[in-house]
Amino acid sequence: MYIGIKGLTKLDTLPALLESGLTSFSFDLRPRSLNFTQSQNIIEILSHLVAETIETNLIFENEKDFVVNNVLDSIGRASGVIPGLEFTGSSALSELDKLEKAFKWHYTEDEKLSSIESCKNLETIVFSQSLLSTYAERGELHGFFQLFADLDKDMKYELLLSWDGEIIESVFDFIDVSGVSVEIQPMVELSYQNVDLQKVTSYINYLKKVINQ
Repeated sequence: MYIGIKGLTKLDTLPALLESGLTSFSFDLRPRSLNFTQSQNIIEILSHLVAETIETNLIFENEKDFVVNNVLDSIGRASGVIPGLEFTGSSALSELDKLEKAFKWHYTEDEKLSSIESCKNLETIVFSQSLLSTYAERGELHGFFQLFADLDKDMKYELLLSWDGEIIESVFDFIDVSGVSVEIQPMVELSYQNVDLQKVTSYINYLKKVINQ
């Protein structure tokens, strides 16, 4: 099971994060995000990663397909690493599927299960801890995951955790979780886009114990 972080913006934080055991990094290209970073910065960071052992993704939200393709191609050519794709927002799965590239997708209740089932290039579904906590409070968590019981057996699932939330360990009994991740937020920053590595690595060590890594 991998542990990942979303919103990495600075190269100087990379060594400590790699040493802590992180093997998945997502770079945020959503213009309104506090973690937004420019392509040139992503290229610099990618040049210091071993592509065979580290998963990398570019996060987009409600972006045009030609923009996604152009950014992906330019970063790939400049860095020698072709990142994966990760999507948040309200873009229909049918539209994302037209990119004809494997992708991660942050689950939204607005999308029908039939659309998920028919999506050929959807590789990983990301569930946020806040959403799952809502279902757990209603006593509906098991029923929610039953909806996904008949999906392709190769489908992967990732949990996007909250830094200060209690991990719902029963989730690991309901679905085969491939990885867990956290997103850089102000509560783990010393200042804007300046990560508090002590807090982050401490949390990563805690996660390792929870998932028995």
